Amino acid sequence: MAAVLESFGLVAGDKVVLQGYTCIAVPQAISALGMVPLIVDTDENSLFISPYLLEDTLKNNVVKCVIIQHTFGYLAPESLYNICNKYNVKIIDDCAHLFPGFNSFVKADYLTNNRFYSMEWGKPVPVGIGGFLESENPIISLENMRYDIVKIIKIELQYLGFLLFYRPFFFFKIKKLFSFLIKLGLFEGNNMNIKEFDMSNEEMYIHISPLVKKRYLRELKRKKLLFDNNYDDFRKIIELLHSELPSKMSKCDLHNSIPMRFPVWVNEKKEVLKRASELNIPLGDWYSTTVDPLSIDEVMELGWTKSNLENSINLSEHIVTIPIDKYQNKKSLLRVIEFLQKHVN
Repeated sequence: MAAVLESFGLVAGDKVVLQGYTCIAVPQAISALGMVPLIVDTDENSLFISPYLLEDTLKNNVVKCVIIQHTFGYLAPESLYNICNKYNVKIIDDCAHLFPGFNSFVKADYLTNNRFYSMEWGKPVPVGIGGFLESENPIISLENMRYDIVKIIKIELQYLGFLLFYRPFFFFKIKKLFSFLIKLGLFEGNNMNIKEFDMSNEEMYIHISPLVKKRYLRELKRKKLLFDNNYDDFRKIIELLHSELPSKMSKCDLHNSIPMRFPVWVNEKKEVLKRASELNIPLGDWYSTTVDPLSIDEVMELGWTKSNLENSINLSEHIVTIPIDKYQNKKSLLRVIEFLQKHVN
């Protein structure tokens, strides 16, 4: 994403808007270039940036770019794009949670040609660390990229372990093991210290290996074929979840999205996740804070926001997510539904 911002001609000091209820990777990339992330709250009970607050921010600040996040694979509303176009600001689509072939299945004409996707574990096409981007501008800053053989070997071993051991039943055990191995330096993670994250850091120029690229193209083709053959069944799964787990969340656009995770608002998030772990029920805690994994105090300290992020905080304190992947079927989902029905608000 830093590369796309550079291709727009943005420079240090320029302001870039993004929403609360996101992960640290997005403002990190902005901050790495010396630009100023402006984090704006979500709409009440919504996964997306507030249209009212977005317009107010654009009206009262000289903003050069807005990053629109498609949270959990639900497409952000077209109204956000209309507001950005009204103020003539650049737009980047955060498609980290979107299946890259989504526009073959849903109407997405209003999205831009500037998109970045993720290839990491838990994403729609998980094949390793990193991601890729689509851009309407040439990306000059990628010319200095290099390969790191040690990292390539670690990632290949992680992928092999992912294929062999990941199943919904082992979700929490695998997650804990993964975090432990990252701390030992045996596995690769991507959460650099924010103070070390700038364009001079060598981590910024490590290229994705040819093995990951090849694997990604193969998996993308396989997954698109899977959607082609099972799209109706996929829609039935999403409709089942919507009907059985009523929520105070504003309804997302069910018929124009391919969600990778289904969000559920629960009363006691920590207790629900603890109990789910004991019962081996796969539930995600995305996002655990308004800019995961930073606390709101850390976000304020970094100067990334001066506004009230109440709605984003509420989401982080109440939303758990059900992964929608090839391992889920109606039987396994009914078990998750039965568990969550005791906790939904």
